[in-house]
Amino acid sequence: MECHEEGSLTKSKAVECPKFPWNSIRLPQTLFPQSYKIELKTDLKLFQVKGNVKILVTCTETTANIILHLKEMNVFNTAVFEKNQEVQDVPAAWREGVVKEEGLIEKSKDRNKDRQLPVVATMENKTLEMFLIEVGQDLTPKQNYEIYIEFEYPLTDKLLGFFRSSYKTTSGEKRSVTS
Repeated sequence: MECHEEGSLTKSKAVECPKFPWNSIRLPQTLFPQSYKIELKTDLKLFQVKGNVKILVTCTETTANIILHLKEMNVFNTAVFEKNQEVQDVPAAWREGVVKEEGLIEKSKDRNKDRQLPVVATMENKTLEMFLIEVGQDLTPKQNYEIYIEFEYPLTDKLLGFFRSSYKTTSGEKRSVTS
């Protein structure tokens, strides 16, 4: 199990790990996903994937813990925003209200009055293949939240998730592809 304590803006540093707050293979039913927007950048020379995901969720029970499935990924930035009640589908440039400085995520003034919640800790449970984002205050039932995660992982040839494979052209040249 890996554990990270978060600073005010999500730069992780390792800390001693408390017990993971969930022990079932199934996710808790405190958050209900509404939509996922994912961006992946694949480097076929280094066989590496970097990306980010924005998950729009509705809270169903009071909780300060956001628990997600995660396998063989390095998460290096997280942010949680309380959405104003009017949830809108946002185009690919959805991050126009989030600025990156020195690898950190900051809330800017023009983000439709969405409020960034403090992320106080993150933790990974490799046995359950789960990732915890703990926020500094309870999430409120019937309220929408946006979870933002930046990650990277090696592109492997295991037939799991987004993976690499290769083929040979008629001239015998080997080419890599992702599936």
